[in-house]
Amino acid sequence: MRTGKLEEAALKRSVLRILYSEDARWREKYGEDCSFFQGGSVQAVSCASFVPGFEDRPDQILLSCANNLFAGGCTPKYFILQAVFPDIWEEKDIRRKMQELAEQAGRMGIAAAGGHTEISAAVSEPVYAVTCLGERNETGAAAIPRPGWDLVVTRWIGLGGTAALAKRREGELKEVFPPALIERAKEFEIWMSVEREAKIIGRYGSCVMHDLSQGGIFGGLWELGERWKFGMEVDLKKIPIRQETVEICEYFQVNPYNLYSGGSLIAGTEHGEDLVRELEREGIPAVCIGKILKEKARKIYNGEECRFLDRPAQDEWYRLQERFDLKTRRETE
Repeated sequence: MRTGKLEEAALKRSVLRILYSEDARWREKYGEDCSFFQGGSVQAVSCASFVPGFEDRPDQILLSCANNLFAGGCTPKYFILQAVFPDIWEEKDIRRKMQELAEQAGRMGIAAAGGHTEISAAVSEPVYAVTCLGERNETGAAAIPRPGWDLVVTRWIGLGGTAALAKRREGELKEVFPPALIERAKEFEIWMSVEREAKIIGRYGSCVMHDLSQGGIFGGLWELGERWKFGMEVDLKKIPIRQETVEICEYFQVNPYNLYSGGSLIAGTEHGEDLVRELEREGIPAVCIGKILKEKARKIYNGEECRFLDRPAQDEWYRLQERFDLKTRRETE
């Protein structure tokens, strides 16, 4: 099977259909960012385990998990960590990673509520899984999107994937690009949280949100459409992308529209241009990229050319890693 997110059909057929009962009102739907519960102080749950390019960063995995709650109109309060470390690790290595996680949690105001840590010879690299528990905001109830609503994207697509490539392949990139471009790309990591924009959008009024992650903007658009069963028309040229992302993706021959895009949100809203102005007043770049349609077709326009949005492809990060692995194997044969 391909690496990365389990394909939609397999997920629905072999996971969701088996694990979820028909009357599970709280269950997370495909394309939704978190599950909701009724009653009690904890009303929403989100999980995250792998963040492309940041698999060894529990602080980034916590951030990705919290982003799901922010996009669901919630505030994360607690987290639970499960970690498996290789048996060649020493206590100082574990302490260093936990310190990174604790610092991130402190910045976000999220408290540890439990977890499990284990040493195992079955893994060669640490494996982390984070569960976030949160409360629904007063303005967090999602509206039902309507035909004619605008689709708004915050910041730029491909931020997370670009930062990861700049960090992991820095030596190779330095042979091609000026150091300033690589440093700017590495600094994209500072924009990984969607907390501020999610709260602004939540206060704005009727809207739905989805944070971009694996599969990039194309994957996020498909998931949002599947969650609410709507079609869309999107102008490819309006999708915001940094020049650093364009340059690095061209060099590695990857599609930026399918690249991990942590740090960006999609919002469906009735008054997109007003929302864009509100976000920009708060220092958050945003742009309207298209509209929700009554019909089920999901169209991507590039000038006069029109194509239909496909089911989410494998994230470009994983496809690129497979290329690197194949190249390494060939060189060692």
